[in-house]
Amino acid sequence: VRSENFMIALNDFIQSKTGNQLIILSQIPRFNLDVNRVNRFLNIGLPVQFVRKNSYKTANNSLAELAMSYKNVEFWHLDRLSVFDDAPFFHGQQIYLDDHHINEIGARIYAETAIKYFHNLVFK
Repeated sequence: VRSENFMIALNDFIQSKTGNQLIILSQIPRFNLDVNRVNRFLNIGLPVQFVRKNSYKTANNSLAELAMSYKNVEFWHLDRLSVFDDAPFFHGQQIYLDDHHINEIGARIYAETAIKYFHNLVFK
């Protein structure tokens, strides 16, 4: 979203699809440290502080604003799903690959949690 060229291209794409229903999915929470490093420190008992970066929220706000400009576009705040409540972990399992990508376990849990949004769209 920081790229002006990306936002122009996304806007152009949306304008070319005015007859279609489009959904923009939010970016997931992002952290200040690589989760693998955090996990290693935690496993050997060292204290480590990791925090969510606000950059993903800023990006999501920009994307949500863009979506509101069009009748055929919805923005889904999937970053607010319960799977991310204790991110980068979920029920004690690491669900992130690094500071901003979910791993295979995280992808599965994310899909299971997000599926209700897709069902609501299909069965409206």
